[in-house]
Amino acid sequence: MELYLRIVCKKDLTDVMHERLSGLMQVLDIPDKPYFESYWKEEQCALLEIAAELKNPDFTFIQKQMSYISGNQNIKTNYDPTYDNLEFYRLEFASYVSIPEILESGVAFVTCNIYKEKLMDYTEYLLRNALEEKEASCILFQDDEIIMTSYEKGVLPLWRFITETQQLPQGKLAVADKMIGRGVAYLLIYLGVEQVYAKIVSQTGLD
Repeated sequence: MELYLRIVCKKDLTDVMHERLSGLMQVLDIPDKPYFESYWKEEQCALLEIAAELKNPDFTFIQKQMSYISGNQNIKTNYDPTYDNLEFYRLEFASYVSIPEILESGVAFVTCNIYKEKLMDYTEYLLRNALEEKEASCILFQDDEIIMTSYEKGVLPLWRFITETQQLPQGKLAVADKMIGRGVAYLLIYLGVEQVYAKIVSQTGLD
């Protein structure tokens, strides 16, 4: 099974959230630290994400932890059953709260989705979500950390990055882009990008 956990909290409560997460991660044997970044336009909130494999998870424990982490006792539980039997395909524990509630009351927005099968690796998970959350046109990751966010179109984001960067980044590079054509594809190859997520890819971009 695979767990995808997303938390949006007030930025000055980030350390508190890390502490609350530590118990969950220890019991579920999750070794990696949560992915963290500033969230929302004025950066008053923080976004923390975890993607991890689960073995024989205790769902009751996870549900209680979501309530503890979010500060909300009303955790919603949603199931997506399979068509051929009564076992679930996706199980979700969620605390849906608004940004004003997060800033004023200190509760956290939490979605914890548990899938029977692994849907994607962690980098793909980050790429997909970053493009939607930031409403950007192109986002460049280095070792799962954002190093460039652009709202320009076409080849401009990567071209500016290449021409204005004194030393090209090393490590694992990944890109989320709204649209990839031939020009962008050439720049991806030049940078040595290993993983790409795009909403639209032209045939010349694929070639």
